[in-house]
Amino acid sequence: MKKIKKIIKKCLPWNLRLALEKELDKRRQSRYSIPFDWWAEENLFYIEEIQSSLEKVIAISNQANLKAFRAEFESKFAQIYKVPAALGVGSGTAALVFSLLALGVGRGDEVIVPAHTYVSTVLAVLDSGAIPVLVDVKEDLTMDPAAVEAKITPKTKAIIPVHIYGYPADMRSLCQLAGRYHLGIVEDACQAHATEINGRLAGSFGDFGCFSFHWSKQVGGPGDGGMLVCRRKKDAMRAVCWREPLGKNFQVCRSHRTPSRLAPLLIPFLSARLNYLSQDRLKREKLAEEYDAGLKSIKQICLPVRPASKNKHGWRNYTIRVKKREALQKYLNKKGIETKIFYPELLHLRPELEKFRYKLGDFPVYEAAQKEILSLPFSQALEEKNKMEIIEAIKKFYK
Repeated sequence: MKKIKKIIKKCLPWNLRLALEKELDKRRQSRYSIPFDWWAEENLFYIEEIQSSLEKVIAISNQANLKAFRAEFESKFAQIYKVPAALGVGSGTAALVFSLLALGVGRGDEVIVPAHTYVSTVLAVLDSGAIPVLVDVKEDLTMDPAAVEAKITPKTKAIIPVHIYGYPADMRSLCQLAGRYHLGIVEDACQAHATEINGRLAGSFGDFGCFSFHWSKQVGGPGDGGMLVCRRKKDAMRAVCWREPLGKNFQVCRSHRTPSRLAPLLIPFLSARLNYLSQDRLKREKLAEEYDAGLKSIKQICLPVRPASKNKHGWRNYTIRVKKREALQKYLNKKGIETKIFYPELLHLRPELEKFRYKLGDFPVYEAAQKEILSLPFSQALEEKNKMEIIEAIKKFYK
């Protein structure tokens, strides 16, 4: 907190400084002395760049300049991910939907999705008119390529690998499968900003890569936003048609969709965080290593799996598997330490998928993990004393 106050005094005008200090005071008096989310504190590291860019947005006087401002950020994103094009949209879900539509996915088609993912991945498939086909995951909680191949049928049109929590999916095997069966790949990289696979950023392997700019992500802003990146320029042109359903084009008019564009007011926050993508990943990796060192002696805890040496975890979350999870979470709550479960409901048993008649036992690896997973407070803004307090509290519980 001392570090945060120094940044506030150095960078903010007096009126904003007073408002932010007041909010931080409120936070200290809240139920959690160590909250799960640290987005406000993280933004203070980039406050000067955010302010400078916000001034540019406020000074925009016409629609053409607004489009140019958005296009400049899209170009910056495409350059970082080394792809021909990037399109800003209204959310990560919208990015998934438009990517599927641009691939020609529609009614009657099947799209293979991992059982362990946020419900939006499945909703995007349903929104495209296709049928989501769920498959089990491996012990690292990413899509199992063997399970994928077993579910491929003549109706299968695409695969959606999910880099869950920032852990890289097995893109080499999945891309080989897609090539063999002539399938499209839409990477759900909504949690995978900064994730690397063989020296390339996750999201750049599939026909499309989809990102979320929700404030809880490594690159996030105060609202909803998303980005889809394209491996080929012709795919980008098709995606633009779905993003902006205007004009006389029959395909566009048929979509009946409202425009879904990235809000320019988010860009100052996103651009600043994007500048520090690698540095922040290293900070989060260091915190993960410190958590590992503090928790590895506890037999009732399984630490996060580490990727192969040529791959890099994006560290959206630090998620462990624990025994007596509900009791541990309740104990930590009483200690003022907030934790989260991603995601508390089994995806295949949710009402949205009821008509597909999935049942308990269909995905044994996922179901076993879902009973044990717990995410700890995890941010480059987390202070040393907070980290030690969390580790000691967990140790005390299991003793």
